[in-house]
Amino acid sequence: MPDRRPDRRRSQRWSPRGQLFVDDDLRGGRLGMISNISATGMMLISDSEIPEQAAFQLRISDFPGGVSSCVLGVESIWTEAASTPGRFWTGFRIIESDPKFAQAIAAPGPGFDPW
Repeated sequence: MPDRRPDRRRSQRWSPRGQLFVDDDLRGGRLGMISNISATGMMLISDSEIPEQAAFQLRISDFPGGVSSCVLGVESIWTEAASTPGRFWTGFRIIESDPKFAQAIAAPGPGFDPW
């Protein structure tokens, strides 16, 4: 994983215990897999480079904690190549989320570990 600047986050980050995929609702298709997530942002690993400062409407299906799916409005903040060829890390800021997500990430339960 990338070594980012000093950690200045205000929200607890969580790593999913299993694979948690993210789909792009506006453009269609799978965008990537969540590495870690908080109430204010997330980091994805993907098979394609995601442009910085781009807005997305993302859907997370089967979010742990009993949420069937949730929709997030996000902005990509940074991206860099992973050590595995053809893979990329991208950091996102969450701009808007539905109430189901806010409740689920506040107490994520057994599907997540603290990051």
